[in-house]
Amino acid sequence: ANQYLRNSSTAGTLEFGSITTGKILQVVQTVKTDTATRAASGFADIPGMSVTIRPASGTKILVHYSIQTSHTNGARFAHTKLVRDSTDIAIGDEVTSRTRATTGVGTPAGNGDYMLQNQTMVFLDTHGADGSTDVVYKLQWWIDDRTSQSTIYLNRTLADMGNAAAMRGVSTITAVEVAA
Repeated sequence: ANQYLRNSSTAGTLEFGSITTGKILQVVQTVKTDTATRAASGFADIPGMSVTIRPASGTKILVHYSIQTSHTNGARFAHTKLVRDSTDIAIGDEVTSRTRATTGVGTPAGNGDYMLQNQTMVFLDTHGADGSTDVVYKLQWWIDDRTSQSTIYLNRTLADMGNAAAMRGVSTITAVEVAA
């Protein structure tokens, strides 16, 4: 266990080496197939889009998320932010009057009523935990509410009508603990 075969310093022979870094220690995933809706500005947790992991000291967490969103045509944008416990991570630099987010989408060209937009990110996090406490990774979202009628949807199209054109999607967040 935790070994691999490599060439030895003696020509024509092999020896075992130990794997000390890059090893996957655990994987935790949340899969959300139902829908969620937000109709207010300001960042808030996306219901059901979090994952809890208890990492050992000195390891790192590879966090990956993929979410399917749509939003009302009156909204200009929808932002998503990755958060560890209560700390924003993987966000853009601070610049006056700019929203610091991880990913985002704008209003689709033409009629986006039947369109889902994918937001995805892969981020390697140095968590700082010591193996005795859980770490929670979660997603937050924010919809441009300049019209006071803007809404963002998760896993459903804007036109969520009962026909084949109105699809439903799936969103995931995955935490992979790796030996650093």
